[in-house]
This record gives sequence, C-alpha cells and structure tokens, in this order.
Amino acid sequence: IVPESIERVPQMSHDEVYQFYKSVGLIVVPSVFETFCNVAAEALFVGTPVLVSENVGISSYLQEAGLGRMVIKDFSDIEAVALATKKLCGTKISAREQKALRKILNTKRSYENIVHVIKSVNQD
Repeated sequence: IVPESIERVPQMSHDEVYQFYKSVGLIVVPSVFETFCNVAAEALFVGTPVLVSENVGISSYLQEAGLGRMVIKDFSDIEAVALATKKLCGTKISAREQKALRKILNTKRSYENIVHVIKSVNQD
C-alpha cells in the first residue's frame, strides 16, 4: 500500500521533467546502491541539489566536484538525514559547481578513461 503522502505522476516529456526538477527544492535518493543515478544527475544539471548515500555511484563525482555536502554515509541515521535535508533543501547548485560536474561527467572524458583502462590491462 502506497502512503497518501506519495504522489504518483504520469510519464513526462523532456521539458516537463526539466520543469519538475526546477520546481523542487531537493531530490533525495535513499537507495542502498545504484551504479550511477541518472535522476540525481538530471536534477544537478538544472541546479537542484540532491542527497545521496555514499553507495550511489554519483556520490564519487559529487565529492570530486566539491559537492560532498550532498553525500551522507547512509540513510539509517534519521537525524543526519533530517539535518542534511534541512541544510540542502531550497539551495541551488552554483554555475561553478555545475561547470565542474559537466567537466567530470563529460562523455569524452569517460570514454578516454575506459580506453586507458582497457589498454593498460591489455599491456599486462
């Protein structure tokens, strides 16, 4: 049974998704594990803060971009989650922070890193 406090929304167009992310104060991703987390990336790139655990793949990119304040150990400590939520909700990602994220998450950079790893493995 889904609690009444949960609002289900229908599928959205790209523009509607953009407007949704712009309209919320914080995206909380209470996942135990995610390899990356596109939802968090989408929110970040429109300037909306996120809160993820360190077990969500994007957490390492957040830390690298100077956004470690958006990463918590896990969601088991309700007081820590509430405090982080209160601090982050309604804040915005600065242009400098967005630029750092774009640089880190650049697909060309990712491709070059993958090729480097493959080549280094093949040399061994």
